[in-house]
Amino acid sequence: MKKNLTPIYILVLFNMAILSPAFSRSLSWSDCVKQLVANNPELEILQHKLAAAEYLLKGTYSGFYPKVASNFTYYYKQSDSNINSKTITTYGKEYDIGISLSQNLFAGFQDQAKIKQVEAKILKLQEEVRIGRAQISYDLKSAYAELLFAQKAVTLQKEILVRRENNLRLVELRFENGRENKGSVLLSKAYLQQARYDKLQAHNNMEVAQSKLIKLLALDNNDHLELIVNDEPPRVAIPSNLQSQTYQALMRNSPNYKQLVAAEQQSAADLKLAKANFFPTLNLTTTFNKNGERWFPSDNRQWQAGIVLSIPLFSGGNDYYSVKNSVENSIIAALARQNGEREIVNKLKTAYTAFKEAIEKLLVDESFLQASMVREEIARNKYNNGLTSFDDWDTIENELITRENGVLESKKNRVFMEANWELAQGKEAF
Repeated sequence: MKKNLTPIYILVLFNMAILSPAFSRSLSWSDCVKQLVANNPELEILQHKLAAAEYLLKGTYSGFYPKVASNFTYYYKQSDSNINSKTITTYGKEYDIGISLSQNLFAGFQDQAKIKQVEAKILKLQEEVRIGRAQISYDLKSAYAELLFAQKAVTLQKEILVRRENNLRLVELRFENGRENKGSVLLSKAYLQQARYDKLQAHNNMEVAQSKLIKLLALDNNDHLELIVNDEPPRVAIPSNLQSQTYQALMRNSPNYKQLVAAEQQSAADLKLAKANFFPTLNLTTTFNKNGERWFPSDNRQWQAGIVLSIPLFSGGNDYYSVKNSVENSIIAALARQNGEREIVNKLKTAYTAFKEAIEKLLVDESFLQASMVREEIARNKYNNGLTSFDDWDTIENELITRENGVLESKKNRVFMEANWELAQGKEAF
């Protein structure tokens, strides 16, 4: 008997392993922040970009230091000479070693301009990192809130489903007693079917939200992971009132504005570098060489030092038009900064207004929900006692369900608007 049942048990266990998720994992907000900082590849890319730019800046300072080079050369020689109408061929070899040193004394201000270029580039990258971190912070808070309230929506739809089942039984009982009509029964059945569909949709939305957050956190085994979040992100206090001067201060501290300033600085450095081509350059050079037929050569020695002055005379107009191009780019950068200031202030005002309205909307919806819960309880008792019609009770019941869903949506929207307000300022939640 045991031998016959064993394959069945194995088949059941195999199907359970396939149909059920491998494991579930519960994370708090702080857990998600730690996981994001440790694993998110976009954050790592931003840090490597910044490190690469800093190395580039260090390399730019090389223009102020001397350049030292050495050379090692080996020659194999063959020469023919005609002596008394006879050709005599001789073979030989020669070694040559040397060392050279050069120091730039003046490069037409090119070195300073190159440093300013790279410094502006690093500033832009630093602000790019801030913008990237703020965007990732927004993505995390949005994805976290989406999953959190998707979970709550599943719980709410389960409760609504139970209430719809109880309502149907109540209406059917009254119909059997001749106190309700067939249309009310059919409508109650339709409500029950709608509740089942809403529960299915809520569950699907939760799975999509899980997948989104799993991807953002770069969690392993994401195909078999059921992710659960268990607390709300800490709320950010909203300023009571913002004046135009406050918006200007927020704008000037935002990474988007600082990127525009860095772009303007880089354009100024480009112009200075273009103008440097019209200046002469001055270099100090010195070399020391030895050559001979044996290694290490010591037969012939040569040492020389000198100063090289190079004066540009004509480059076919390339330098002139390069300056003109840099001037136009400088004007473009200045205009872009001015336009960017207005755009950033507008985004800040829009984000602040939306956040403030989301907070007030949640308070309003919660007040309506509290009233609807009391009205539904009263209406249900009246309907049980035959003191109100099905239509009146049905209207109040549907209003309660609408208000419950509305509060849940308002809570989620508040978190979204909070994250958007932080994003507009270039702030991050980690």
